[in-house]
Amino acid sequence: MPKLFFNGDRLEFVPVHRHLGLLFSESLSWTNYIDSVVNSAFKKLGLLKKLKFRVGRKNLSKLYITFIRPMLEYASIVWDGCSKQDAEKLEKVQLTAARIVTGLPIFVSREALYYETGWETLKTRRYVAKMTNMFKIHTGGVPEYLLNIVPKKREHVSSYNTRNKEDYIIPRCRLQLFRNSFIPDAVKQWN
Repeated sequence: MPKLFFNGDRLEFVPVHRHLGLLFSESLSWTNYIDSVVNSAFKKLGLLKKLKFRVGRKNLSKLYITFIRPMLEYASIVWDGCSKQDAEKLEKVQLTAARIVTGLPIFVSREALYYETGWETLKTRRYVAKMTNMFKIHTGGVPEYLLNIVPKKREHVSSYNTRNKEDYIIPRCRLQLFRNSFIPDAVKQWN
């Protein structure tokens, strides 16, 4: 390991580091963070389950949307490139909440639960959040430091109004890990 210094102090390497509520691992995997979120969310779902017969369905839904779902979506545009297994763990939390809210049994399909509650999947909500942020970047509604990390728009060389004149250059990605991160993935989906 190289010796790194910051303001004269030697930095130590740690397997996991918490920063702004996110857990960054040395392997650049989001599994530690998502596991901690899932564990915390399931504890709160236990409280929701206790309230199941005391409050109505509408109030149970509001409690989930207000107190539990924000935990599952915190900084989601940063960690949206997580593995499918990690994303499925989060979706399982929401499906459990949907079963508590609706009172439907475990064998009911996901589609039926989402139809009954009127909720979107967490994957869809992360996509919307990512594209909303990309729109803000596109229109200049973000701080300058964010504008500087997004690749520039393609040069429009044709005199015709073409469909992809507003496309951004997708950064070169050698690793799948980088390809799944916010900037390359958001630019690809935006284009």
